[in-house]
Amino acid sequence: MIRSNWNFLCLLVYIFNCFIAFIKWIVLCITYRDLLFCRFWAVIFLSRFNRFSFSFLYWFISSNFFFISFNTYYVWLYFGVEYMYREAFINRLLYLLNLFATSVVFLFYCYDYFLILFSWECIGLFSFLLVNFYSTRIYTIKAALKTFVFSRISDMFMFLSFIMTLNIFCSTDLSLIFMQVPFMSFHYLFMGNIAVHFITFFSFCLVTSGGIKAAQFFSHVWLPDAMEAPTPASALIHSSTLVVAGIFLVIRFSILFEFTTFTNYYLALLGALTLSFGAITATFQNDIKKLVAYSTISQIGYLVCGCGFCCYEEVLIYLIVHALNKAFLFVLVGYTVHFF
Repeated sequence: MIRSNWNFLCLLVYIFNCFIAFIKWIVLCITYRDLLFCRFWAVIFLSRFNRFSFSFLYWFISSNFFFISFNTYYVWLYFGVEYMYREAFINRLLYLLNLFATSVVFLFYCYDYFLILFSWECIGLFSFLLVNFYSTRIYTIKAALKTFVFSRISDMFMFLSFIMTLNIFCSTDLSLIFMQVPFMSFHYLFMGNIAVHFITFFSFCLVTSGGIKAAQFFSHVWLPDAMEAPTPASALIHSSTLVVAGIFLVIRFSILFEFTTFTNYYLALLGALTLSFGAITATFQNDIKKLVAYSTISQIGYLVCGCGFCCYEEVLIYLIVHALNKAFLFVLVGYTVHFF
């Protein structure tokens, strides 16, 4: 009965994601009617567009984020095997943990906007499947649907910025995009009689997408409910993967914030509200898992606020300390809940 429910739920999620991908493809085809053909490695247009570069970049920030995720992932993989060896579906948990961590590491090294969008979708899908691991519980299903809805909202902002990338920059290669950013500092988008600064709107979409994934204020409600996932999965989500992906997206596109002050103010205000709200809310929690979840929200608020002040090196150091500390804290909390 459990397996049949799980297969039916997976089928629904797969159909929904196929539908979303089909809608996105229709939008692209309407935007670019000169589409010629599609291959596995490139989508080629006849005019106004360079093909997808599918490029990767190894740099200092990516290697540091990889160090954080890789080490904490293996700690939790070892802990998960020992913690859940009596579970009937431990193989499925290990598969999902591997796919989830692979998607996050893939995001760190992508240097093409299409690959970033693809890895962003994979992260949302596998986080939903991890939260919905115990799919026979009503509260687990509600928490998984809440996670999925906020993930879709984040993907919507990411896809909106992807469409603007295709229309304005005519390329998905980040090196070409960053080269054109200074020339776009006086570019405006006109919607009727309203003029919107392009860099401001583009960076706002990116920051909002990363902020939702990092469980910032107004979109934080999915993270405490994500504790319905098994303890190894929820610890991996909280410490070094899902919430870190939003911070990495902000740091990756930090060059945009040099040409707009609105996004810096927005990041600083959003992070300040999140860290104060998370700390105050964690004080009144009786469940130890919810307490750790709101503590994570507060700590990620510090990181977002630091990005608003352009303190990226300090944010990176704080992120390493937070990830390692939160990983071992979840080990202690998991053993405490499991044995007592």
